[in-house]
Amino acid sequence: MDDLRPWRWLIGVIDYGGLQAAADHFHRTPSTLSEAQVGLPLVAYQGRRLILTEIGQLLTCRMRPVLCDLDGAQALATQLAQGVEPVLCVAIDQIIPLALIADVFSIVSESYPQTRIELFETILGGGPAMMLVGTVGLYLGTQMVTGMPTIALDRLRLVPCAARTHPLVTQAGGEAGQVTEADLRRYRQIVIRDSAPSRLANGSWLS
Repeated sequence: MDDLRPWRWLIGVIDYGGLQAAADHFHRTPSTLSEAQVGLPLVAYQGRRLILTEIGQLLTCRMRPVLCDLDGAQALATQLAQGVEPVLCVAIDQIIPLALIADVFSIVSESYPQTRIELFETILGGGPAMMLVGTVGLYLGTQMVTGMPTIALDRLRLVPCAARTHPLVTQAGGEAGQVTEADLRRYRQIVIRDSAPSRLANGSWLS
């Protein structure tokens, strides 16, 4: 038997605006709820309204988070018994716009509120490396993961750009012209390194 039932009923009477409404919610008779005792004067009638006493206000403020935590623990236990993962670890390549997947994570959170989502931002081979060693269970990026099933979700279009005042625009191909690889080689290349431990997937653009 849930020894916290009187507290649930009491808070229900306050939250649902009356004895009858709370009784309907808990599928109990009003007399059952009115007879629930915890050994202290928690409620009193003000006219026809049932209100909390000062003791009732103090104790219900303490009991609300307790009941909330208990309900959360029970929901988590049920979720684990059904085989739902308590933690979802996801590696996301830095090139993937987070705005594209934010709605998906919101849906996951609503469907599995007890599952914690941990995101790891990776570069190039960092995500596949984390998948291979089991650090994450899901990888969103552009690299293939050896031996893992892959699903194509979308296509990314990479558009190179330069400031109007950059020599590549003013002296090389121009805004409407063609910039060649030789033009690019004349300028310093700054590379964000691969986050994989082996750093093997540096990309074909490095030279």
